[in-house]
Amino acid sequence: MTARSRTRRFGMNSVGPLVVALTLSAAFLGAQTSTAAGRFQQAISLMETKGDYQAAIHLFEEIVKGPDRGLAARSLVYIGLCYERLRKDQAQAAYQRVIRDFREQADAVAQARARLAALGPAAGDTTAPTSRRIWAGDDIGGYSALSADGQRLSFIDSETGDLALRELSSGQTRRLTKNVAPYQPGMARFSLQSPDGKLVAYVWLAPGEDSELRVAGADGSPSRVLYRNADLVYPEPVDWSSDGARILALFHRKDNTNQIAIVSTRDGTARVIKTLDWRYPELMSLSPDGRFVAYDFPPQEDSIDRDIYVIATDGSQETRLVDHVANDASPLWTPDGQRIVFTSDRTGTVGAWVIGVIGGRPQGMAQLLRPDMGRSWPLRFDAKGSYYYAVQTGLRDVYTAAIDPDTGQTQTPPTRASQRLVGDNGWAEWSPDGQLLAYVSHRISRSAGQGTPVLVVQSMADGKARELLPPLNFMLRLRWSPDGRSMLVHGADRKNRGGLFLIDVQTGATTPVLRTEVPGAFPRQAAWSRDGKSILYLHVGSPLLLRELENGRERQVAAEAADFSLSPDGASLAITVDDQATRSSVLKIVPVAGGAGRELLRAPGSGVFTLGLAWTADGRHVLFTKLDRNNDARDLWWVPVAGGEPHKLGLTIDGLSEIRTHPDGRRIAFTAGKYSAEIWETRNLVPSDRTERK
Repeated sequence: MTARSRTRRFGMNSVGPLVVALTLSAAFLGAQTSTAAGRFQQAISLMETKGDYQAAIHLFEEIVKGPDRGLAARSLVYIGLCYERLRKDQAQAAYQRVIRDFREQADAVAQARARLAALGPAAGDTTAPTSRRIWAGDDIGGYSALSADGQRLSFIDSETGDLALRELSSGQTRRLTKNVAPYQPGMARFSLQSPDGKLVAYVWLAPGEDSELRVAGADGSPSRVLYRNADLVYPEPVDWSSDGARILALFHRKDNTNQIAIVSTRDGTARVIKTLDWRYPELMSLSPDGRFVAYDFPPQEDSIDRDIYVIATDGSQETRLVDHVANDASPLWTPDGQRIVFTSDRTGTVGAWVIGVIGGRPQGMAQLLRPDMGRSWPLRFDAKGSYYYAVQTGLRDVYTAAIDPDTGQTQTPPTRASQRLVGDNGWAEWSPDGQLLAYVSHRISRSAGQGTPVLVVQSMADGKARELLPPLNFMLRLRWSPDGRSMLVHGADRKNRGGLFLIDVQTGATTPVLRTEVPGAFPRQAAWSRDGKSILYLHVGSPLLLRELENGRERQVAAEAADFSLSPDGASLAITVDDQATRSSVLKIVPVAGGAGRELLRAPGSGVFTLGLAWTADGRHVLFTKLDRNNDARDLWWVPVAGGEPHKLGLTIDGLSEIRTHPDGRRIAFTAGKYSAEIWETRNLVPSDRTERK
């Protein structure tokens, strides 16, 4: 799919176009209908027509203190523009505050980033850090890698499962593997480009076969298997030696342990440097001379915080390089091999830090390079010392909307479930009595940890929310128990053991319902039977099963399903399947008691209906979202269970998924939005020795 960026480009040496853009958007605020909007227009007038920037700043600052976050973010951008015209240094602080505190205001954040980039370093200062955005588009995910020159991005094609390569300057992409159908015969995972840009290492997974570490030619030449081991879940490539002769890899083993290893790119032989338990690094980096590996690791089993370690590739020594109570992670060696840059939240927000290293041991104290980097993660250094990193810019949130129970048409615009914490919420679920809404929120904070999932239980009466922190690395698709006392989720615990888990909604106490045998694997979806004595669950590529909780007996309900939803009476299931023979998606109704079922709807293309099914409260219709391959928006539809034509329900929004119907049949909750990303290059992030001595 083609990415649609909401970011505008502005002249690097003029603030004029930005002022025009903001003024035009402000004209639609209806200045006469709101006191805050009226002050906003007055401040613009003071700034643009009278040139009284100090008075304008005063008015804008009053608006920033108010409840309208959209207007507050715009006001901060204007404050920055005023300071620019006054030639005062506070402009950058205003823009940084927009990015830090108003991340859900995508347009204002984009404008603030553009102004920061335009300001650049002080005149004549060639040593100051400068940043520029080199790409913006779809979420690049955790399987992507940037080339050594910062020109190409290797990634996994989400529609086919193929390894692909994107030229960042032109946006052109090409697949390096050739599946004959989506995720058939297998799928690529992870990617790592060689220093000379000629090869891409990746993991290949195929059903019923051992995972393989493969190497493909960037020019499209055939892949070759580099390493295979029946004891591994998969061998993850993490870094490439500077001479291209070795790959630093993380071996995820089937016994739930992990190993740091070096794999020869010439003959595929592997040498294990260190064996770990169920914990494993988020990032590892090989020193330019190939003598040391830097990696992050949680020193305590019950801690989500990490420290930085350095181990010799011959295993002769290991040092805890950074020992701090904060969460220190993602180490990267600088090109000279004398320092390591890492991320840390020790100041309260995630920033970039650096520490000197000689002979694998720390030199001096860690120093802050750049604060408040938000939802970003490092990609690499190039040979000249430029630091490349990715920033997550898109937002996904839980919304609610009123619907007409007779026609299904939406009656109110979508409203965010949470106005306090936005941008990374999903998997909504109504309580059986409809008084509570639960959802999963991911946080970047000292209290919760970077990316840690939080279970939010929110009252629909007064909006008050309770937050629970179950001991899970991730959790998806909440399903409230019929008695309202617990939540069934699928995910993985802190030891990376996947399965289904039961969470007490009062205490957060978490117990496993079933575990998967393969580390990191987990059911795709689960649901309660109406009496609460059984659960239905589904693994990717496996039959849909019903499991009796008391005795563990299981039986097959459907031979295959990509998604499913249980009817209000508990007797039937709506399921979706991909018909590979006709390359179409099928929506079916099947009895829980077993049987072939009947086809309800068919649409051309794979995965059209696999975005979250739901029944209406009266059991007469099935709600579904339909994916348009030509754009990123998804429409809400319903189709009569008794048979008949489907109908659009008047809700179209990017990333619409996971529909949940309120017990009264008059409201729905859903997840919407789209994660996107930007890639940035920062020059002079790490001061040179000459600069440090000044």
